[in-house]
Amino acid sequence: MEIVAQHLQHEAVVRTLSVERDLFGRSAFNRYYYATFLEVKASLAKLRPQWAGELAHASVPEVLRGKVKKELSRGRNTAQKMNDIAVVALCQKALSATESLAKIMDEGRATRVAADYHPEIPIVFVAVSDFRLNTVGVQTAQTWPHKARILLVAISSAWKQVHA
Repeated sequence: MEIVAQHLQHEAVVRTLSVERDLFGRSAFNRYYYATFLEVKASLAKLRPQWAGELAHASVPEVLRGKVKKELSRGRNTAQKMNDIAVVALCQKALSATESLAKIMDEGRATRVAADYHPEIPIVFVAVSDFRLNTVGVQTAQTWPHKARILLVAISSAWKQVHA
C-alpha cells in the first residue's frame, strides 16, 4: 500500500492540471493512511486475535488508549510490585508508544476523511514536491507507516513480556 501512496504522491507533483494534482494528492493521503491502518490492525490482531475482525477505523485509537493501555498499565504495575525494573521500563515505553500511535491514527483518519469526503478543502502545493491537506503535509503522511511500525515494536515487546 505504501508503494502505491508514493506513486500517487509522485503523480500529484508531476501533473500539470490542478484537478489531476488534487485528485492524485487526495489519493496519496488516503493510501498512506490505509498503509498505516493495515499495519496497526495486523499487529493488534497478533496481540489479541479477536481484534483482527472487529477493528473499525474509528475504534483503533480507542482500543489503543483503552484496552491496550489498560493491559500494559496492569503489566507495569505487576512488574513494579515484583521490582522488575526492565519490564517496568518496557511497559512505560510501550504506554508512551500507545499514545503516540493513537495520535497518528487520529491524524491519519481525519486527513483521510477530509481527502475522501471534503473536496471543497483543497490540496495546497507549498513547494515543487510538497503539498498539504489542511495542516498535514504529504511528507508527514509519508512517515505514518514507518512510525507506526516502530511504535508497534515497542507495544508488542512489552505485551509479550506482560503476557508471558
